[in-house]
Amino acid sequence: MIGQKFAASPVCCWPHHFDLVTSTTLPTRAPQATGYLGVGLSPGDEYYDEPYFYVSVYPDPDSATLQSLPKLGHWHTHEFTAAVMPAHKLILARDQKVETDDFLKAAVTAAIGAIRCR
Repeated sequence: MIGQKFAASPVCCWPHHFDLVTSTTLPTRAPQATGYLGVGLSPGDEYYDEPYFYVSVYPDPDSATLQSLPKLGHWHTHEFTAAVMPAHKLILARDQKVETDDFLKAAVTAAIGAIRCR
């Protein structure tokens, strides 16, 4: 987010899921609406029984507008919208740092695009 000149919040730990996240707000096409983007790491929850990186988008965009993600990630669209990269895929990566960076950069770009389409 900082690389794209957006102000990111301090990293917070959300006690309801114990995930670590930084977030930012973005304007949308609708002048009265604000978009939210969160980038974080979850230890696992009721949706995934393993740790995962995520880039969440709010308000939920039309899933047909979501850009494709690197092969380690996918879009989660049940009850919330987020690009997700689960640990079992990261473990198989040839270069975990590079592929994590690639996923997060692509997911942030896709999420910003989805928010700005609203």
